Amino acid sequence: MRAMLGLSITKIIFTVLVVFLVWRLFSWIRQNRLKHSNRQNDLGGSDHGATLEPQDTAQCAVCQAYVPVGTGNCGREDCPYPLS
Repeated sequence: MRAMLGLSITKIIFTVLVVFLVWRLFSWIRQNRLKHSNRQNDLGGSDHGATLEPQDTAQCAVCQAYVPVGTGNCGREDCPYPLS
């Protein structure tokens, strides 16, 4: 007996199996990324330059750029802030 619209029990089982495997693959990839990022944070890895605390800045009188206070000058020779 042929199923309507060309659907058979084999096709349904195969489709469910493919969907399940794709779902598990994406779940595994997500877990690997989380483990990798947690391991990198535990080892003191970079968090893309983000700082947890705000920093005070001062405007350079020469180039008008804002530089963190106490970290040095803006990089120009005539900068009034000393090199650290």
